[in-house]
Parts: sequence; C-alpha cells; structure tokens
Amino acid sequence: MKKPSIETTVKAGIILLGVGSFALSYEKLWHVAMLAGIWGPLCWVYGFLTEGFVTIATLTAYVTRGTKAARYAWAVSLLAFGFSLWANSAPETVPPGFVRAVPVVALPMAVHLLIVLLHSRQEATQIQPAAAPAPIVQTITVPAAVTADIDPAVVKDPEAVAFKLLAHVAETPSAKSYYERKLRNHLKGVGAPELVAA
Repeated sequence: MKKPSIETTVKAGIILLGVGSFALSYEKLWHVAMLAGIWGPLCWVYGFLTEGFVTIATLTAYVTRGTKAARYAWAVSLLAFGFSLWANSAPETVPPGFVRAVPVVALPMAVHLLIVLLHSRQEATQIQPAAAPAPIVQTITVPAAVTADIDPAVVKDPEAVAFKLLAHVAETPSAKSYYERKLRNHLKGVGAPELVAA
C-alpha cells in the first residue's frame, strides 16, 4: 500500500485545523447572536456569516491577486476577522445593537465583493497580450558591379556592401567620394583588404 506523501498529509492537516477552528469559533458566535436577541432558529446563520466572510474574502483576494480588487477583498477579510476575534475573545463586550447591525452591513459588502470579482475576471479576459509584430525583412539585390571590386570575404559584410552601394548610386562626385571614404575606413577597422580602384 502506497504511503501518503508529505504534501497530502499537510493538506489533510490544514483541512482538519480549518474545520476545527471554524467549529469552535462558530459555537462562540452562535452564543453572541443568542445574547444579542437574534431569533433562536436563525442564530446558526450568524457563525456562517462571520467566518464565511473571512474565508470567501480571503479566497477572493487570492483569485484577484495583483489587482486593485484584491485590496478590497483583503480589507473585507480583515474586517470580518477583526469582528470574529472580538466576539470570540470577549463576547460579553459586544453591544447587541452592533451584533444585529453586522448582517445589514454584510449584505451590501457581499454584493460588492461579487461585483468586484466578476469585474476583475472580465478585465482579465479582455486584456490580451499584444502579439509581437512580425519582423520586417527586405531583400535587396545588389548589382554585381557594386561588389565586383570587393574581396569575396568582404561581400558578406552588410555594412561594407551598404557603403559600396551608396557610393555606386550617389548622384554627385562629392557624395560618391564620401561613401567610398566611409567604406575604406570601415574596411580598415575590420581588418579587410583594401579596395581595388574602380
């Protein structure tokens, strides 16, 4: 029989801890609701309302992590957690009016939390990563006359061919001389042989 992995054991332990903590906190919140005068058959809802808010808001914060929506979800989670901690540690100090006001505040917060989650998911589906533009490749056919007087090894140098091509199509003698000088300097820089006079 295959032994459960450490990860499986940890997951099971986390679930058991969560269920146990929820049950103990739920029992205390049930008594808080009773002390506040909430109708008996509905007191069981109060524990789910408080602890459920902590759980759902935390999960929403995780789902929307990295967005502004996560901040609101964390705020709701911390608010519900703070009230649960107060009600569990000192239930007799929680005013009955405050206890009865929690469901009134929780309803719009739950609706808003759902709207925030749906809006966040909608934005995620609308924002598509822009496709990288296809590289522009242009093939230029260089006349044989342009490269005829350049060493074959130099013809593979695109910069040298570019200077030679510009000198070949230059409209004025000064422009032709300029590009030929640039070509000579380039060839000297890369250690290429001198040009044969055109």
